[in-house]
Amino acid sequence: MKHFLVIIILLSYNLTIAQHSERLEEILSELKEVDSKADTIHYGNGKAWWISTLTTYEYNTEKYSTYSGKQVQFYKNEQIASETLMDKYGNILSWKGFDRLGNKTIESLTTEIDSDASDLNEFFDSEKHISFKRHVKLYKCFTTTWTINY
Repeated sequence: MKHFLVIIILLSYNLTIAQHSERLEEILSELKEVDSKADTIHYGNGKAWWISTLTTYEYNTEKYSTYSGKQVQFYKNEQIASETLMDKYGNILSWKGFDRLGNKTIESLTTEIDSDASDLNEFFDSEKHISFKRHVKLYKCFTTTWTINY
């Protein structure tokens, strides 16, 4: 069972970087991860609104933070509004959106992430250098008819 778990973890890690181009991996290899911590934001009533992980990197004595890993956002009724899987650099790998009744409304899967930045300085100075290829599915949602009497 232990070997099976190790294989699953290794496959999961490899799949999360499989979308990155070699050029992007080369640029990002200069980042040094210095911290990673859970980040939860609550509604005023104390229930979770957003659960995520904040990862901090260092480059040239500057620190940069981004959300990474699994993120879950909730409606006030505690239904899941969205589930997002982000790579360790904050790029969205997959995303699922739900309505307030729990029906899936949209699903997105990133198949390729690339950058034409020449180095990390250019990478951090702009977001226009990065490109994504994604498959998106929209789901038919049930709607109700409302009658309003004036």
